[in-house]
Parts: sequence; structure tokens; C-alpha cells
Amino acid sequence: AGGTSYLSVAMGTDPVTTLAEAARAAGGTDQDSFKRMIYASSDKLSVLASGADSLLDDAITPDAFEHILTKLMVTYPVVIVDLSGSTASVKRMVMHKAHEVVIVSTPTLPSLRSARSLLHEIKDVRGGSEKEIELVVNMKDQAPNLEVALSDITAALGRKPVLTVPFLPKLFATAETHNRK
Repeated sequence: AGGTSYLSVAMGTDPVTTLAEAARAAGGTDQDSFKRMIYASSDKLSVLASGADSLLDDAITPDAFEHILTKLMVTYPVVIVDLSGSTASVKRMVMHKAHEVVIVSTPTLPSLRSARSLLHEIKDVRGGSEKEIELVVNMKDQAPNLEVALSDITAALGRKPVLTVPFLPKLFATAETHNRK
């Protein structure tokens, strides 16, 4: 997750580092420092407990973020990166490096327009390939009368969503504030 993410809190720990500190530890020789920044949420899920970055500063350069990714990929077979709060240059680097990209969009017209633009940009970054780019529709039925139908989403974006997540505000708010997974 990004440097301002609340994910570490939702996973049961406070943010213990910034992305800049994680990058320094990933590039250094002290392996224990980097390991202490990783929180094991379960046997199969670990989280880089970042989230302590300043909200008004760019947290990290693409090269520094790539050091973190490289370090994580040595230990973990799957690395998931939330790019929602990242700079454009970090997003571009990760899109180029990623094996699979998942775009999350709400079923509203403005969000879907952004998703369509992002699909085209990712395709360009990945050398014209649309392979391994998936779409998830989030918060379905939050505003039923204002949402684009799933069939129209499929037609407009040229792909069927691999997952549709219903709008369940109490479930997500509870998980975020009370550490319930």
C-alpha cells in the first residue's frame, strides 16, 4: 500500500514506517530493519506497515519504490500494490513491472471514463499489450439509478469485470476502524 494508506491499521497494526525509510532499509545491508517493517497479518498475508508518510510531500521516487518491490519479490510470491495515492511516475514504473494489473472502478460514468483512459495508458506503458489487465467494479448498488449497467461497462471497456463488489458500508467501515478482517 502507499505511504498514506490506512491498510496497516485495518490489518491490526499501526503504521511503523514511511516509504522512504522502507526504501533505505530495502537497499541497505541490515536485513532485520526491513523485516521489522513487515507485519504478518496471517500465515499467508503480510503487509508493509507503511502509512506514516507526510500527506503534502511526494513520498518516494520510482527508483526507491522499485528497490522496495524488488526486495519484497525475493521473499513473497505475490506482491499487491495499492497505487491510488502514488505519484504518476511511481504508477508508471509499477505498471511496467507488474505481471498483472487490476483496475478498480465504481460503476458510475465519471469513474468508468477514468478507468477507460487508464486502460489505454497502461496498454501504452506495457508496449501495446492488454494481457493481464483486469477490471473490478466496486461499490455496486451504492447509487443504483446513477450506475452504468454491467453489460454496458463490458461493451464500453471491451472486457467483463472479473469481480463485482457490492456496496456494504457497515462491513468496510467496521473493518477499517475495528480491525475486523
